Amino acid sequence: PRVISRRTCPVMDLHGEIIGRIWTFRDVTKEHKRSRIQEALHQMSTFQHHDPAEVMKFLVGEISHFYGGSIAILSIKYGARMDFRYVAGMPDEYKHIKGNTVKDSYCRVAMKMAKPLFIQDGREHAAFRNIVPVKLGLTRYLGAPIFDDKGRAIGTICFLDGRSEMPVDEDDTRFMSLIAMRIG
Repeated sequence: PRVISRRTCPVMDLHGEIIGRIWTFRDVTKEHKRSRIQEALHQMSTFQHHDPAEVMKFLVGEISHFYGGSIAILSIKYGARMDFRYVAGMPDEYKHIKGNTVKDSYCRVAMKMAKPLFIQDGREHAAFRNIVPVKLGLTRYLGAPIFDDKGRAIGTICFLDGRSEMPVDEDDTRFMSLIAMRIG
C-alpha cells in the first residue's frame, strides 16, 4: 500500500478560460509512516497506569494495532521456554498457545544477538524454516530484546504475521527498540 499526495491546478488559455488541469502525484508513504510511528510512540510513552501489567497489555495491543492486527507478543525466557506474558492479535485457533521452546522461536536469535531481529520471510532462512511459527504461516518477524537491570536479555517484544510481501524497515526496528526500552 502507498500513500500518495495529490495536487492539481487549472491550465488556462490566453483568455483565462480553464482548458484543463495539471495533476502531480508524490509518494509520501515514508513520511506518513514516520508520522504514524511518532503518534504511536507518543501514545505509548504517555500511557500511565498504577498496574504495570495494564501498561504491558496496552503496549502489546498498540503494537498489534499498529501492524494491522498482526500478532504481538511480550515473551520472557524461563529455562528452555519462552513464556507468552502478553499477547494481542492472536487468532482464535492459536489462543491456547501460551509459549514455545526457545529453540523453536525467532526470539532466541534476537536475545542472543542482544539487538533487534527482523526476518522478512522465515521460509528463506535455514535457521527458521522449520520452527513452529513458520509452520503456522507466521513468516514475517520483528522482535527487540528486553533487558533486565543487569543488561541481560530476558525476553522480547515482537510482532509476527504471514505478510512477508509487506516490507519492514529501519523505522520499524527503531520503533520496536524504543518500546522494548520502555518495557525494560
